[in-house]
Amino acid sequence: MLKKSILLAAMLCCFPLKADPAYELLDVMGGQEQVLQMQQQLVQMMAGSNPVLAQYEPVLLEWSRTYMSWDEMKVPMAALYKKHFSEAELKELVQFYKSPVGAKSVELMPQLFSEGAQIGMALAEKYQPQLLQMLEAAGLDIGN
Repeated sequence: MLKKSILLAAMLCCFPLKADPAYELLDVMGGQEQVLQMQQQLVQMMAGSNPVLAQYEPVLLEWSRTYMSWDEMKVPMAALYKKHFSEAELKELVQFYKSPVGAKSVELMPQLFSEGAQIGMALAEKYQPQLLQMLEAAGLDIGN
């Protein structure tokens, strides 16, 4: 039995398991760092939208770090990428994100999403009167 264990350990050291391209992609894209940013943004959004919750921001942060951690998210996130991309496509994405322009896109992604959300909010605000008119025409009592 000891010989089998030693042999297995030697084989694992000498012949590493094939790297899963979905996990490699998440790593190259900075998945763990993105989850940390997402946790912070979620807590800020929750605390900002509810004055009562704002008093408990440290609890919200602890909750998000405990239950929305990278360890909790990486397996389902890898499965998500595997669902939508073939192994060959995942490998291509890994190569892209390892390139200088790929690395730059990962670095700028949070800023681009934030600025994109601001554009969306500005458009929603600009066209809010049209939305209200459409809702009224559809039968909603706006109650001006």
